[in-house]
Amino acid sequence: MAEKDNYYSDFSNRHPFNNAPLREGEVLAPVVVNDDFKPYLKTLGLDWKNIETWHYKHGRTVPVAFIPINVDEMESSMAYFKAQTTRYLKKYQKTEWDELDSIEDMLEAAEDDDRKGYDPTGTTENEDNAFLEMAFEMLLGELNKQDPMYGRIISLLAQGYNKGEILDKVDLGKEKTQAYAYVKKAQMIAKKIWYRDR
Repeated sequence: MAEKDNYYSDFSNRHPFNNAPLREGEVLAPVVVNDDFKPYLKTLGLDWKNIETWHYKHGRTVPVAFIPINVDEMESSMAYFKAQTTRYLKKYQKTEWDELDSIEDMLEAAEDDDRKGYDPTGTTENEDNAFLEMAFEMLLGELNKQDPMYGRIISLLAQGYNKGEILDKVDLGKEKTQAYAYVKKAQMIAKKIWYRDR
């Protein structure tokens, strides 16, 4: 096993969060099982025995599970995991913001050049987008388990292709009417998975 350092990314000795076998070209990547992500993993068959507790400085711990990703996505997945871990561990840190009395005080500090400030009403757009992207990748993974063409179709739709363009790019081996029905079926299955238990 590779030494655990800042570049550690070999998780081949771990189990996927739901025990599903990896497909060719997939590897495992860690994710933090926080309160936001836990319900989604449950809907995909989370096996609690596959959750690890990683220990950090000062006795702080982080619950970690492993999800399948394409091998070429490891670098971005590890960057996302490190950001997740940092956010998770921040709940342990007492900061100057813990001493502030109100949101008004925080906003005043944010506007004052002489004080460090933080706008608590600011956007979480980057984190939300990263989570959405990871959830979409997991959706594609589940679709590919049912039928690899489902994942391909949904991926192309997400890229902005219309149904006619998809049928030009993907040979479904069906007549045009059947092919359109197949695309519609892929959309229905994806929608059912996406909204399941939400």
